[in-house]
Amino acid sequence: MNSVNTKLIAIAGMSCSGKTTLANRVANRLDAPVISLDSYYLPLDEFTFEERLRFNFDDPSLVDSNLLIQQLAAIQRGETIDHPTYDFVEFTRGQESIRVEPSEWLILEGQYALLWPELRDLCAAKVYISAPDEICLDRRLRRDTVSRGRTASEVHWRFTNHVLPMVDRHMRPTKAYADLVLSGEDLPESLEAAVLEHCELIAR
Repeated sequence: MNSVNTKLIAIAGMSCSGKTTLANRVANRLDAPVISLDSYYLPLDEFTFEERLRFNFDDPSLVDSNLLIQQLAAIQRGETIDHPTYDFVEFTRGQESIRVEPSEWLILEGQYALLWPELRDLCAAKVYISAPDEICLDRRLRRDTVSRGRTASEVHWRFTNHVLPMVDRHMRPTKAYADLVLSGEDLPESLEAAVLEHCELIAR
């Protein structure tokens, strides 16, 4: 067991608001591992591929929040974890896991990174990144058609019928829990600097 006191930075915001880019930039500066909340979707192995296609993956009930919180708490106790991965082409949990060791800082990024009270209780820093819906849709179109095998019409349909209703119901209200609110339209360098300055204050 490691004696490092790991401080958790949670970065929340709409899909394609800039969370992942920000998380990776901050991680490079802090030498911190990054965990994506998307890795914790439920396996859904009991369903056929066609049935899995009908699930709304923007519904937070499809996230294995219990496992997520258990593993984050384990890291803060000084334990090493093997967190799951997710296959977004097949809509099921990946075969491999990723080992994460305790470190001074740990970053969790995901749409619902500030949703569960038990998760928020583990956070040293709670960041919310906001961006206009049309910008998030444009970014999601480029991402999902290139790396996730989706068609443009499917991305538009999911954004309108899955993303926006869940974001309005579950994600936007979590902005109230953030201690740092940023705009996804700002330059990545500015966002990175703001988070690093916030972390400096926490570390004092």
